[in-house]
Amino acid sequence: RRTLQKGSQSCQWSALDRNEDALQYNLYYRTEADRNWILLKKNVEDNFYTINSDTLPDGVYVVRLVASDASSNTPENALTAEMESRPFLVDNTPPTVTMKLDGLGGGRARVAIEAADLTSTLNQAEISVDAGDFRSIFPRDGISDSKNEAFAWQSETLPSGEHVIAFRIY
Repeated sequence: RRTLQKGSQSCQWSALDRNEDALQYNLYYRTEADRNWILLKKNVEDNFYTINSDTLPDGVYVVRLVASDASSNTPENALTAEMESRPFLVDNTPPTVTMKLDGLGGGRARVAIEAADLTSTLNQAEISVDAGDFRSIFPRDGISDSKNEAFAWQSETLPSGEHVIAFRIY
């Protein structure tokens, strides 16, 4: 159950009914700023659920879990309990990147790169030349730790001709 999958946000919980009644769960969600809960999934019997967060707009979300033993009791004897998750971030929008050739000399290319993300801290950047392996690249200040980062990169000596420089950041 602990596998990373792009666009997934998993919830797991633990619940106990003292007289061992069967439990079912209703899951609700809302953004941290909203007041109204939206039903996500009804009558979940497992203690685990994965949300396809690709379907949600960027923002900070909270999940509410409502446990019930109604399936094992009469309506007047049924009990419920609820709990809210810690807030979690959904960020489906990729960072914006601007690259420009900063100079050529001695068979080397110098590139200036600006990267920004409105929601999340940038934390890993890589560069590739001519479809080669991606290699880590670090921002000018030495550490990727903010929503905006600037990079200065210089290639190894390249043969004359056209080349492709690819940059990716997370």
